[in-house]
This record gives sequence, C-alpha cells and structure tokens, in this order.
Amino acid sequence: MGISLSGVITAQPCQCVLREVGADCDTVSAGLSAATGTKSSNQTALSWMSKSEKYYQELMSHRYVSRRGLFRAFVSAARPVTTPILPVHSLPPGALPDAQFRVQCTQCDLCINACPMGILNRHEDGYPQLVIEFASCDGCGLCIAACSTEALRPQARFDTGLRPVFKANCVNPVRSCKQCVDLCPLQACSINESGMPVIDAAICNGCGECLVQCGYDAVKLEMV
Repeated sequence: MGISLSGVITAQPCQCVLREVGADCDTVSAGLSAATGTKSSNQTALSWMSKSEKYYQELMSHRYVSRRGLFRAFVSAARPVTTPILPVHSLPPGALPDAQFRVQCTQCDLCINACPMGILNRHEDGYPQLVIEFASCDGCGLCIAACSTEALRPQARFDTGLRPVFKANCVNPVRSCKQCVDLCPLQACSINESGMPVIDAAICNGCGECLVQCGYDAVKLEMV
C-alpha cells in the first residue's frame, strides 16, 4: 500500500489506491494528514486506509450487482410476450374470458334457447357454442339477457370475437363477385390490388354475414 522503508506512507501511492477505489480529494487529504512521522500515527493511517478501501470496494461491489440486476431486467423485457390461449371453441357474444366463463356458466342452455337465429348450440363439452353457418349474428343481445349467472355480459360494442378469413378459392379475382363487400353491414370489407377481399378487423364485429352470403365457400371465421 505504498509504505516506505522508514515506515511513512508516501502520498503518491496512497492517492493511486484511493483513485482506484473511488475516494475524493478531501478524503485523500484527511487520510494523509493522519499519517505523521510517529509509529502510532502510521498505524492509524494504515487502519484508515484499510477501512476506506473496504468501504469503496463494498460500494463498487453493490453497484456491480445493481448493474447485473438492471441487465436481467432488460433481458426479461426482451423476452417474447406469451400469446393468450384462445377458447377451445367460439362462445356466445358477451362471454367472459374462457376460463372464467367455464366457472360461471352452469350449462343451463338458456342462451341457446333464447337465440332467435338458431346459431347457438351445445358443444360436446357441454358449453354453448356460436356457430355461424346459415345465419349471421345481429347482436340482438337476447342470449345475454337470458343468462342468469352473468357468464354473458352486455358489451359496449357488439363483437362476436370472430373475424373472416378469405380462402384461395375466392372467385372475385376472376369474376368480380364482391358479395362480401356489397353485403357487409359495416362496410368493413374491401378488395385489394390483387382482387382478393380484405377485412378491416377494427371495424368488423364478426357478425358472419360475409360467410353466409358467400356462394363459393370461400370464407371461414376464426377466433381472435
């Protein structure tokens, strides 16, 4: 630690050590002032140097750990977000999230019986299922009103949670059918440059009218 043969601490090595551990100039001066020519003062200075060095080593050690913790936070933030698990099958409009719905629903079939369009039926798992095939859902809300357990709840904006996907067998690119575009009640469907229908998912409410009106089986509905 820079001790001379005469037992006196030299200033330059002391300052180098303190620079390495991060001490400021005032602290260096205070330490050096304690280093007088007597043996007891030298021992005091050595003791002070030892404590000061340990202190700054501990401080830097904690800072190092903190940086590691910060690095772990960045790594965690960069991990891909887990995609939510979709329901096993489509549920009636206004349904709670799948897991919660299965707790609340008593499989009473009241919503199924209340649907005037006949597009709700009992799935093989016992829970109601929305099946749009020959009729679309107009969002009448009778299924929600019939639910006594609040597994189905009123929506601020009607949405079945389904969106149309247009298959490759769509004839519009060669015949200019445009049935899905012309009959969409929300005008959420349009034709792109290649002649294929595309859907504006933000406008679409998943009513299924495009599927019902398509005579070429070129539309399917998928859960979102």
